[in-house]
Amino acid sequence: MNFKFIIVLFFALIMLLNPAYGAAFHSYGLPESKALMFGSPDGTGTDYYAPYIDSDGKLKISTIDAVTALTISVIDTVEVVEMVEVVSEVSNVTSVDLVDTITTITGGSIDIDYLTEGFISEVDRGNIAGVSLVSVSSFHTELSSSFELISASNSPEIMLSTAEAVNVSSSAAADDKDLTGALSLTLFGSNVAGERISETIDLEGLASQETTLKYFCIDNIQIGTVGSGDAAAGDLYVYEADAAMTSGVPDGNPLAKIPIGYGACGNGKFMVPTGDTAVLVDLAMCCSGTGPYEVLVMRQAYGSAEPARMIADFMADDGAETFKINAALDANDYIYFLAKSANAGDDISVRARFLVY
Repeated sequence: MNFKFIIVLFFALIMLLNPAYGAAFHSYGLPESKALMFGSPDGTGTDYYAPYIDSDGKLKISTIDAVTALTISVIDTVEVVEMVEVVSEVSNVTSVDLVDTITTITGGSIDIDYLTEGFISEVDRGNIAGVSLVSVSSFHTELSSSFELISASNSPEIMLSTAEAVNVSSSAAADDKDLTGALSLTLFGSNVAGERISETIDLEGLASQETTLKYFCIDNIQIGTVGSGDAAAGDLYVYEADAAMTSGVPDGNPLAKIPIGYGACGNGKFMVPTGDTAVLVDLAMCCSGTGPYEVLVMRQAYGSAEPARMIADFMADDGAETFKINAALDANDYIYFLAKSANAGDDISVRARFLVY
């Protein structure tokens, strides 16, 4: 029998009998997935061997191109190996079952302890059906020494009191569907049922345009299309339909705002859609000024009378920091961020990533 094949079987049996390896088998993404690959040590050949368990619980061997990544996943109770390229023949082995790429997750759950950046990247590329990556960002100018909602509009409003249609407009006449600036604006948010919704509205310069959909929460807005000027000519605003407005600019704080020079701007808040669960993966923040800064990650259940709960508290000086969170969230959990600075007047920007499934 081929010597390499004997070695592979030996290590595979160790993994099956060792509880530590068993835990790794039952996870989405492995911290050290290369440990399950045996063969060419310099990574130049195509004779890498990978043990896996089929749906009948039988140990089998497949080969994988050395330059591709190997990921062990669990779907319900069936262990599978996901690979980009499978070699069709293994020397001196007569009964090797080849494995097709598995890209749909149904009925499973994400194991937070083994969540890796590689798995998140595959989700972002659209290679893992049933899981989506949502990125929520925002910034706040001129922080005070007391906690404030991180919002590009500097608005203190966390959510609307009821779902309603909203208005959009620009501070520049050239941001018009028939002119040279921004032609349209896309809104992302949630409705009163907690479902994720979005729509694109054609701009009419300084004149307000009302959305068709009714929003309870607006977490992100971005420029849809632009004219020959390749950018927005002014600041773009989203505000309540009954709010006063002068020359395209709301008189009070808007619900969301894209300042001139930006293509998109989040509102720094997110609601897990009805029927889904999520993982808040991490929070990246960038501070300009002397700080120090403190950021609170807040969680509130939509429709609940219970007060918001703090799920994370981060301190940072000036510069950029990324903090791992990996917090499990339920359907209709509403996440937002508060910040303060010891040096009033400093600015902060944040970006949070959610895996929704």
